[in-house]
Amino acid sequence: MNFVDDFVSGSATDWTPDKELLFRAEFNKTMEFVAKNFERGFQKEDRNQTPRVRFEAISVGVNLALRVNPELTVSKEQIVRLLDSDQFREWTTSDAANNRIKVEKRIYGVKDYLLNGVLDES
Repeated sequence: MNFVDDFVSGSATDWTPDKELLFRAEFNKTMEFVAKNFERGFQKEDRNQTPRVRFEAISVGVNLALRVNPELTVSKEQIVRLLDSDQFREWTTSDAANNRIKVEKRIYGVKDYLLNGVLDES
């Protein structure tokens, strides 16, 4: 099993109606934030599709940032800077492997950028 399977297997044993309500609320808040702040939602600028790694980076990164700051606000320019950055392209290209380090890098990269407005361009 991989790390995602391990998490899902463990989560199933402690699922409750309250946990479901919490997850639904977080999901809805995340989708509302993306709809409001990302002009094309999860889609790439040049086509009408959404690569899985892009969806993962944006959706989970936004969700984690909102957990830290539920009143998070960003400008259109901040989002454009993120999506146009070399960092974001590196995190979400087709060769962005599905190993734990790369998954965490793209998710936490988006989260950290949304919270502090700085890209680690080293």
